[in-house]
Amino acid sequence: MSLRSLSPAIRRFALAGAVIAGIFAGTQAFAAAPLPTTSNLGSPAGRPHFMLALGQQPETNLGSTNASAGPHNSCCTPPLINSGGPVEKPANVYLDFWGAQWSVGWADVGTSGPTTYPNAAATIQNYLNDFFTAVAGGTTGWNNSQLQYGSSTGPVYHGEWTDTSSVPPLPVVTDNCNELCFSGSAQNFTQLGMEALAAEAHFGYTAGADYMIFLPPGAYPAGFGVYCAYHDEITDSQGRKISYSVMPYLPNVNSLCGENYVNPTDDAYGHGFLDGYSVVGGHEFAEAETDPFPLTAPAWRTSDGGETGDICAWGSPSTYPSGNISTTSNHWAVQSLWSNSANACVMN
Repeated sequence: MSLRSLSPAIRRFALAGAVIAGIFAGTQAFAAAPLPTTSNLGSPAGRPHFMLALGQQPETNLGSTNASAGPHNSCCTPPLINSGGPVEKPANVYLDFWGAQWSVGWADVGTSGPTTYPNAAATIQNYLNDFFTAVAGGTTGWNNSQLQYGSSTGPVYHGEWTDTSSVPPLPVVTDNCNELCFSGSAQNFTQLGMEALAAEAHFGYTAGADYMIFLPPGAYPAGFGVYCAYHDEITDSQGRKISYSVMPYLPNVNSLCGENYVNPTDDAYGHGFLDGYSVVGGHEFAEAETDPFPLTAPAWRTSDGGETGDICAWGSPSTYPSGNISTTSNHWAVQSLWSNSANACVMN
């Protein structure tokens, strides 16, 4: 049987397996974290704020599969209300690629084409670096609507770091999981929070920063496939709260988290194949910007716990638009964000 005859998801694990197995050897499994449900979508104490996957209905118990046929939005009811917490002024973005896999690289295959990526790690890093450079540059206008919530100026991108000093959590397949899950008892994402502190130590502390942690294939929090990413907070040794976001390896779940969501055809740069990284990454970035401490000091939220990206995620194009934002040299897929002033989901 040839590799190309396998399904894209199986090819992904086959292509990456040797690299992952060698790096993960001897590590311990990360304990299962609580799955998002109606009660914790809005981030009560001890839980991060989740971005749900396409087709997941937030009004149901998301501990079990409940995928609908297509895009929808039933998340939350605008407008955004100022709950008194701080916002990032300006939003400072740091990218942390956690795990030696990001240095070694792995191959992957897109689902539309398919296009083969001999080094998917380098492709993703280049795509994200370009995306956040463009967003921070301000020429796309995509983030402009979020400045109404109190940020004095546009965002600042500070670059990327590959942390090979420790190994990300190792998944374990269990009988009652729909996707790869972690075994063990529920806990509060401690390892991911500690990695955020490692990123702070590397880059330095910046007020209004979001440290975005990107995980390699085979390392992701329990319930991946139910949600695409989350953002959270942790207190450092100086008593300062820092904001961080966690992004699993999104191609493992294909269209559930945005692959080919805007661009139907893959290309060598990553358009289509990596649509989810800019759609989901942009979603988390904007929510950390306007609600950086969702557990202890909520800022801009709807009355039922949604944030600026939640309102506009995975919805029908007429009401919840998505598309490409562009510079003179490139483009990236994004979803719209909620604007109180426009009373709508907007792209600029």
